[in-house]
Amino acid sequence: MTNCALLLRPLAGLAMLAALACAACPQDLPPGLKGEPVGQELVVNGLPMTVRQVQGRGVSAELLDQLARDWQQAGHEVKRSRAGHWDVLAARSEQCLATLQLIDRSGVFGYFGVSRPQKTQAWLPRDLGVPLPGGVQLNAAVTGLDGGRRGHTIGFSSARGIDDLDRYFLRQLSGAGWQGVSSHEVRSGAARRARIVSAQKSGAEFSLVLWEDGRTSRALLNLSEPP
Repeated sequence: MTNCALLLRPLAGLAMLAALACAACPQDLPPGLKGEPVGQELVVNGLPMTVRQVQGRGVSAELLDQLARDWQQAGHEVKRSRAGHWDVLAARSEQCLATLQLIDRSGVFGYFGVSRPQKTQAWLPRDLGVPLPGGVQLNAAVTGLDGGRRGHTIGFSSARGIDDLDRYFLRQLSGAGWQGVSSHEVRSGAARRARIVSAQKSGAEFSLVLWEDGRTSRALLNLSEPP
């Protein structure tokens, strides 16, 4: 699994916030946090972003409470929200979106992202290797450079069963000239099923994980382009 795949769920929260009316947004790393750049040329749900992985001392809720007050006092209009297990603080204008999302992990851990919403791009790349099936709900998309290779990770859900989706992708990959097309089933617990599809073509790598979530099928598609 590439770095894009590992970052999909946390970074998706950076792009799920409603627009706010404000004149500017913070762009410097909040005090007390240390950060390292994450990926290159990241695009999260169509938003080009610079993202830093951050960590520091304290408790995430307390740090975000204080930071929300600091940002408001600095003239920024802010919003708090939840994205899965992440607590998210954001400040947005027509020109800039800054988001900090944290969880408690040996202190605080999370991501600080800054993007330019007016430069929004299409969620999906022009070529995913095979078309997505009809009727799916696109949930999140991350694109970026990973070790010199451009990676795309797409999360989607469908009312179709995982076996139906598995057969669909096997047909599409084989018909599109992919090699080493394979699928196998894995189980987590007594009833939790998942299927994993993989293929390669001209240096590109395709992988897909399908799993059951109640009556819904969920999927994580990862495409790594040739270097």
